[in-house]
Amino acid sequence: MRRSATLFTFIFLSPMIVGCQTSEIPRASVASTSDLGKATPRSAKVDRGTALLGYCGGVPITWGDLSPMLIELSGGEALSEYVLDAGLRERLRREGQTISPSDTAHERSLFADVIAKQRDDTERLLRKLRQQQNLGEVRFSQMLWRNAALRRLVRHQIKIPDVMVRKAYAFEHGPKYHARLIVVPDIGTAGRVVQMAREGAVFADLAMAHSTDASRDRGGRLPPISAVDPTWPDGIRSMLASMSMGTIGDPVMVDGGYAILLLESVESASEVAFESVKEEMTQRARLGVEHDAMDRLAREIVRSADLVIMHRSLNKTWQRKRAEILAEAR
Repeated sequence: MRRSATLFTFIFLSPMIVGCQTSEIPRASVASTSDLGKATPRSAKVDRGTALLGYCGGVPITWGDLSPMLIELSGGEALSEYVLDAGLRERLRREGQTISPSDTAHERSLFADVIAKQRDDTERLLRKLRQQQNLGEVRFSQMLWRNAALRRLVRHQIKIPDVMVRKAYAFEHGPKYHARLIVVPDIGTAGRVVQMAREGAVFADLAMAHSTDASRDRGGRLPPISAVDPTWPDGIRSMLASMSMGTIGDPVMVDGGYAILLLESVESASEVAFESVKEEMTQRARLGVEHDAMDRLAREIVRSADLVIMHRSLNKTWQRKRAEILAEAR
């Protein structure tokens, strides 16, 4: 089961693609070691740094343009990020905007706040997440700049209705459901798994044996779920809200099949008054609205990207990545 992009967290756009323009992007002088080079015959005497790959908005793209990112990524994703940065720089140029070091420092702060509430442990968690997402020095710096650019370009669109602030408060301070999940591909299997669970089979064992969800390795255990968290399907949240603790829910249709839930406990709402945290919740709601606007902007430019790739295998990876990104928007 795939969760949608969260309304209340920082946007990570590492392989997001934006359209091709003519702006120059600073890059390091690093020789590419990507296996994409294997597509070039050994007998061909080509300067790897200047070898032509294609055109972006009529501007040539060479191996040298992609080389810093190729160290950390496959060719298709490296091209995606190069194209994204070029498009953002052109949009900033047209609007007379610039991204300062303080803008990227702000993005880094947001990045850290998302992954660590305990500030003393932030640096360790940052390093761990960067390792998990293959964010080396080049890509991490570019990711921060990219998010700053997207945020700058959408800021004139941002309006924060009171209902969004109330949802942010409910998300942070409202009740949370602690549950386990099993996802199976068809209703027949779902019915059999529900029957086994209700007859006394250990739910965690059933999850490890039958679930197709990533939570199977944890026996189906999920993070605490808020009733207003839009990253979870409506069916999941509605089912949890209707269940009694310790019960097994009926199968719910989700992306990827049918979900079966065990509600283990309910964490009560906090006693924090809304007015005492209204300013903080307004900021959280703003981040959520910005997230959606940034995502729409990136996908909008993907659809109109003027990109011609002459390298056959690189073109295949570009087309696959483009299809993935546009499919995620649906």
